[in-house]
Amino acid sequence: MPPRSPAVTCRRKRPVAALGLLLLGFLFIAGERAGAADFVDSAGRRVLLPEPIERVMPANPAAEVLVYVLAPGKLAGADRAARRAAGRRAAVLGWRPGMDPVAMAATARRVGADLIVDAGPVTPERAAYADQVQQLSGIPYILVDDSFARMP
Repeated sequence: MPPRSPAVTCRRKRPVAALGLLLLGFLFIAGERAGAADFVDSAGRRVLLPEPIERVMPANPAAEVLVYVLAPGKLAGADRAARRAAGRRAAVLGWRPGMDPVAMAATARRVGADLIVDAGPVTPERAAYADQVQQLSGIPYILVDDSFARMP
C-alpha cells in the first residue's frame, strides 16, 4: 500500500479535530463562568448545563475517549481496561450494552458527575434514553454525533 500524502491525512483528521476543539472549548469555558448555560446537543435537545462543570461522566467507551483526550482532569470514571492502562484511580463505570436508564442514572449519581456525555450515532431512541437518564438522575445528558458524515 503506497504511503498517504500529508494532505490526505490532514483532510481526514480535520473533522475529528474540529469536534474535539469545539467540545474542549465548551468544557473549559463552562468551567470559568458562574451560573448555567443553555446547550443544544446533536439531537436538537436543549439542555441546561451547570457551571462550573468539574466532573464529566462518559456514557459509553467512545465518549470516554473523547473526554479523556479533551479534558482528562474532568473524567468522572473509566472502564476497567482504560483505568488499568492509565494507572489512574478513577471510578469504574463498567458499561454494558443495553444498560437501562435507571442503572445509568445511579452510576452518574455514584460518581458525582456534573454532566453526562454520550458520543455516537444520534437516533430518536438515543435521545429518549438521554431524556430518561437526565430525568432520573437530575444530571444534564448531552448527545454528541461522532459520525464522519455529520462533521464539518
